[in-house]
Amino acid sequence: MRYRWTALLLIGMSGLLSPAAQARPETAAGEARDLVQQAARSMQGDDPRGALGYAQRARDLDPRSVEPHIQMAAAYLLLQDAEAAVRELDAAIALGQGSGPGPGAAAAFYMRADLRRQSGDPAGALADMEQAAKLNAARYAGDVKRLRRELRGARPRGGRSRAASLVGIAALLAVVLIYVSWRRLREEPAGSGAPEVSALRIGEPIGSGGMGTVYKAYDEVLQRWVAAKRMNDLFRDAPLELERFLAEARTVAALKHPGIVDIYGLHRDGADLYLVFELVQGENLHQVLARRGPLPPRECLRILAPVCVALDYAHGQSVVHRDIKPANIMLEGDSVKVMDFGIARRTRNPDCRTRTDVGMGTPYYMAPEQEFGDVSREADTYALGVCLYEMLTGRYPFSGPAMQRDKISGHVSPAPELAGKAPGWEGFFNQALHPNRDKRFHSAGDLLAGFKKAAA
Repeated sequence: MRYRWTALLLIGMSGLLSPAAQARPETAAGEARDLVQQAARSMQGDDPRGALGYAQRARDLDPRSVEPHIQMAAAYLLLQDAEAAVRELDAAIALGQGSGPGPGAAAAFYMRADLRRQSGDPAGALADMEQAAKLNAARYAGDVKRLRRELRGARPRGGRSRAASLVGIAALLAVVLIYVSWRRLREEPAGSGAPEVSALRIGEPIGSGGMGTVYKAYDEVLQRWVAAKRMNDLFRDAPLELERFLAEARTVAALKHPGIVDIYGLHRDGADLYLVFELVQGENLHQVLARRGPLPPRECLRILAPVCVALDYAHGQSVVHRDIKPANIMLEGDSVKVMDFGIARRTRNPDCRTRTDVGMGTPYYMAPEQEFGDVSREADTYALGVCLYEMLTGRYPFSGPAMQRDKISGHVSPAPELAGKAPGWEGFFNQALHPNRDKRFHSAGDLLAGFKKAAA
């Protein structure tokens, strides 16, 4: 292993020795930025060694860049090499201070402050955090206040628990991810990547969610009405939330399907950032249920079928939605579309199974394992099962203070509305909402077939 890494480094350095690399520093800088992006993706995929390799090659291509050192520091943290992480942060700080104000040196100061706090150096941690706040007050001023309050509490800091350390590492990775995203948005030329709508007239709000408010807007360049989601002010300076907001653009832009609301691009208006989507005129399923109450099985099937086709397509692209619910199913005449992939997760496994640091979703619709960060396509089919139960009965299968306990036990609320109408309903919901994902429907298509059989 030792010699393997040496060989990889030599291969990465060999590009620097070519005349083309020396003659075209701008190309080398661009290649370095691409490698930093590769490193960030490796970090998101829990591959710190791969990230370290990409970041080292980026550093060698562009020795004046702060970004590779920050990525390397984050990778070393996950590899439990704090000394190497500090060394890279020192280098990032020196480079960042030499290149003027910017988020690079601020992020490095923040990360080093957290490491010093963990190692029992509160004074050094506070000094670094204050430097981070000087460079980026909007992002780090609150962290300075929290650290000062913590120090006034005079708690001995002999070290953190493993769980607390993992939370700290997750926060540091969020800083890295948002820094890379900021640089990419700032430096990419117009027209690269997702298209950017340059003339957008924002109209009235038409909806809101946990991460942003959606407005009806008019694209004056392409002369069409669109939907524009603006990130809430509360989250705009939060690295993890902004990265999730940008991840939605990347995820949805890769999904091209008539049953999935399309994304057109990004729009920037000063400090505000908008995702620009296809505008679907109509109601979401939540609004329909609030207005009409329970729906007959035939109408449920009409809505369910295209949703299942769209989800099977997304799962085939290794994307799990993670927040399937009536509010994210749009109805426009005979058209049905799935929307809001804001917390979708792209996996590397063909069965779409992976783990995340935290459970995300809407509690009523979340599978039991999703509460603990387990992500799979069976979590999406579970949420669809909850939607169908609500569509048929007008209420949730699990609710109240014992909701999570009932989910784990598989105790579904009785549905007298369905009793006697079709003998297959009980078996269908027992499988769709089974607490063990291995015993659920494994695809949206399987769930659709099961629903048709139960309704027959």
